[in-house]
Amino acid sequence: MAGLRVPFLTDSFDRSNGLPAARLINQIVESTPLREEAAYRAAEGLREVHYSRPGLVSAHAWGTGPVRGVTAAPPIFGGSMIMVSGTNAYDAATGANLGAIPGTDLVRFAQSRSQLVMAAGGVAYLFNGSTFAPIVSAVLPPVSDVAYLTGRFVYVCAGSDTFFYSEINDAANVGGLNFATAESLPDATVAVGVLDEALVLFGAASVEFWQTTSDAASPFQPVVGRGFQRGCVARGSVAFVDNSLFWVADNRVVYRAGPNAPARISSSSIEDKLRQCVNVAGITAWAATFEGHEIYLLNIPGIGSWAYDASRIGIREADRGEWAEWQSWNRANFRGQVATVLGDVTYVGDDATGTLWAMTVGAFADGADPLTRVASAFVRVEDGTPRCNNLVAHGVVGVGNAVDPGGNPVVEMRYSDDQGRNFSDWLKAGMGARGASQTRVFWQRLGQMRAPGRLVEVRCSDPVNVVWSHLELNATRPAQ
Repeated sequence: MAGLRVPFLTDSFDRSNGLPAARLINQIVESTPLREEAAYRAAEGLREVHYSRPGLVSAHAWGTGPVRGVTAAPPIFGGSMIMVSGTNAYDAATGANLGAIPGTDLVRFAQSRSQLVMAAGGVAYLFNGSTFAPIVSAVLPPVSDVAYLTGRFVYVCAGSDTFFYSEINDAANVGGLNFATAESLPDATVAVGVLDEALVLFGAASVEFWQTTSDAASPFQPVVGRGFQRGCVARGSVAFVDNSLFWVADNRVVYRAGPNAPARISSSSIEDKLRQCVNVAGITAWAATFEGHEIYLLNIPGIGSWAYDASRIGIREADRGEWAEWQSWNRANFRGQVATVLGDVTYVGDDATGTLWAMTVGAFADGADPLTRVASAFVRVEDGTPRCNNLVAHGVVGVGNAVDPGGNPVVEMRYSDDQGRNFSDWLKAGMGARGASQTRVFWQRLGQMRAPGRLVEVRCSDPVNVVWSHLELNATRPAQ
């Protein structure tokens, strides 16, 4: 086993049935384009690098928190961001109070070129440029969600399969006959979205598509032959990512809307975690984008947060993309619970404070908190008890900061010979001070291995650039 290349795993996988956990935490995976690796690609698959997810930099902080919603306002209102923190709405840039929004639920937004509507606590609010005010209507029942399509705002009625719609370019004008009912099954509509110029009504047991018509008396009608016999367990799980809609279905599978049928994107590991979740109605999700990566961030209450990278679809034979776990310091979950994209920056609302974070490529901390990155690898052992003389982590070195923290960053490694049930202590290795490009990250005298193999984890919490390529087992010259 001299000089054996050991790739890091590219998917977070953990089942409650006792299989060893493959951890991928706060990491993004990309394939390398190097031509000289063509032979390796053909023989063993793509070579890949792991690097840090963007860190969080405080952009704005208003109100008591948590941040219940955030959106980019229509251009007519200056194009700034609006956030709901605690029980008030704010102009994110100035901190101006835009009105009281009672409740604790996450809010939903919909907007046209000239109007912005928010659904919160069963009430639809209309923004007039300075404040949010409830839409007063004699016919509109309590509202659970809102969408906008071809000039009309669509209001989903809480606990019902009926939806109401406004007159064109007039969000507050909802006539007594401006309603329709989802027809596939007699199930309450949980959420609404827009995809391919069609309304998507997510029911508790079905998903329906409705298209616009030229009939002013009946402006929406079902799309015949297009619908899914799968429902939605949580309004908050619906998110628009990579030009599609994603949601958690009633069978606790994560789907992506396809042209004919929904495409399963969750792994058995993610479905296992959804099965363990007690508060499925509290599941939330949001979209992020950076450097060509389109992320669906799934928050599972009491379990944790997982990021699905839609840009990885088709990389592996499963053709479903891959998941990584995202965590915040001293938490089992990621602290962001809502988000919006403005320009090329994703802004994330905190789940405890009134902070609006900017996801920032090149930031290697979450505010003042460390950003811990973890990757796993597995050394397969067919038989015997081969020795592990050394283990070398290949990647970017010499990235220490000019001053502490991170002046002399370290990588920690631990291993398990019983499939993750018990691990060694964390063992440290230096990554090199700034400019120390000849540094070798290695650990020596690691004992004997045995079948079926050794599970290895590496981690780094220093605020420095972390890029890992692969591990090398029993390198001939581990140190310089």
